[in-house]
Amino acid sequence: MLLTAQLKALNFLAAKVPEPTIGNVPDDLTKKVNEGLGLVFFFVTAACVLGVLIVAGSMALAHRNGELGEKLKGLMGVLIACLIAGSASAIAGFFF
Repeated sequence: MLLTAQLKALNFLAAKVPEPTIGNVPDDLTKKVNEGLGLVFFFVTAACVLGVLIVAGSMALAHRNGELGEKLKGLMGVLIACLIAGSASAIAGFFF
């Protein structure tokens, strides 16, 4: 009897599992995922802008001291990070 009850419960739980397909995604889930991705994109963009401003400030101070060449590595690093973030959002926008 216990085994029968367990099998009925297992069948009940297994029957409720949805099978997601491209056209079968709930609208609420799609909306929340898009909002989350938009928020992540906003913070990544803000971090890129902040990184460029910080490097620009340090380059201005380095120019005053005559050490500008060392700060170009930092600028290249920030610009590569911005390029990767922009490319990732374009690729995600193309596929999703």
